[in-house]
Amino acid sequence: MRIISLAPFLTELCASYDKADRLVAVTLDCDCPDESIAELPRISISGKGTTPVGRFLGVDDIRLKQIIDLKPDIILSSVRSEDPFYVPVDVKEDLAHSVGPSVKLFNFYPATLEEVYQTLDRVGRALSVAEKGKDLENRLKAQVMAWCDSFYERMKNKKVSFISSIRPLRLASLWIPDMIRLASARSQEIGAREDQQIEWSELVHYQPDVIVVALREKPLNESLAAFKELEHMTGWDAIPAVKRGEVVFASGKGYFYRPTSRLIDSMGILVSAIAGLESGYITERDSFRRLRWAELQRHRI
Repeated sequence: MRIISLAPFLTELCASYDKADRLVAVTLDCDCPDESIAELPRISISGKGTTPVGRFLGVDDIRLKQIIDLKPDIILSSVRSEDPFYVPVDVKEDLAHSVGPSVKLFNFYPATLEEVYQTLDRVGRALSVAEKGKDLENRLKAQVMAWCDSFYERMKNKKVSFISSIRPLRLASLWIPDMIRLASARSQEIGAREDQQIEWSELVHYQPDVIVVALREKPLNESLAAFKELEHMTGWDAIPAVKRGEVVFASGKGYFYRPTSRLIDSMGILVSAIAGLESGYITERDSFRRLRWAELQRHRI
């Protein structure tokens, strides 16, 4: 089995399902697991395809030839679509003609938590390890429900603003509002296929009880750096989350925004933020920082 992965989360799932050794190429932005993909060919996604397959995958003719020359058995893609698993018929026909009739193309673009569960299962089946996909799906569901049941009284009805970007200011969307609602809390963002750009005044008006700052694809230290900008915003000190110190800074690199096994760790951080738990209680120690730490360590940020 020769696999080409065209999205970081799909590469990570290949590793989780013990198929990293079957990868023959990944995209430029794939970064996990480092040791397994370090020497693999990299395919850039340009969005400049000229054939049905090239246009669908977003690869130009040179990169498409690279894919063809690698003779894959399976191509895993993540192309935006209203149907998260849709591959057009003309793309399948062109793929059979250009790469070979036996190659299989699977597309995964989950936008809700339920679609994430389906993705974990479907990727496992696509890689002929259905039991591993179902196991990861069940482990995520079980752990999420256990935490949500255990800390329900500490989380119910709290208003949560989850910030994914500072400039411009954006609230995280996709499955993150679902995760917040599953914790019996209320998300400022209702859920969409793109993060929602808002005005700062809208966040202040919402008066969140909890703020999570996990900048998309940025490590913890860069999320923490946002504190120095946020504290000077008009009305910052009047927000309930700020008054009570219920502002949490976390990594958005590999966490929250990728539908992989690390969503379990991400949910642990989210539950900790909403329930007021300290880092290390249900998460790894120092996996997130609270507002008080940022205020005391301002000189180190």
